[in-house]
Amino acid sequence: MPPKPPPIPPYFSLGPVAGNGSKVRVPIVSTSPHPYIPYGLLPLLPPSALPHLSWLLQKHALKQDTLLLSRPSTLPYLLAASYAEAVNLKFFHTQVTSSTLPSNFKQQRVLNDSGDTSFVNTPALQAALEGGVLHLSSLHSAPSNVLPSINNLLENRSIDLDDGTMIVSPERYKQLRLDHEPREQFIPCHPE
Repeated sequence: MPPKPPPIPPYFSLGPVAGNGSKVRVPIVSTSPHPYIPYGLLPLLPPSALPHLSWLLQKHALKQDTLLLSRPSTLPYLLAASYAEAVNLKFFHTQVTSSTLPSNFKQQRVLNDSGDTSFVNTPALQAALEGGVLHLSSLHSAPSNVLPSINNLLENRSIDLDDGTMIVSPERYKQLRLDHEPREQFIPCHPE
């Protein structure tokens, strides 16, 4: 039987934050283990990354989206996963290469054992639908035709899917419901 993990405190504190001397304090929502929520990475984060983590936590407290660009290394992955662990969010990863297509951020059609096809959500789409942290590794190598799809998904919270449905922002979804539009084809994006 594996050893029990140590109890998680109800708050994660980081500080003092450079400039004003105050600490960033983020409540931890749940202590239940989840396969998409990282665990045990915060102690591995080097001290040089703590100001970046502090900035991410401040943005989280303000409910603002963030995009960090860096040189290729393992540190951005560790920083993003540590942030997801600190605020108890799911963590999704997508590797971007020069051969990445816009469809790599939508759905993939797969064949199941019975020979039927179905659509499976990619990690980027899962992050949009379920909420969480999306780590786009090597974003600098993305072809120019991929960037509008990424921008539309991340900024506008909207994307057309191959199965005929469309993800829309929560605000747009509420408006469509008020206007009595057919709701089956529209899927609300997660508010986070």
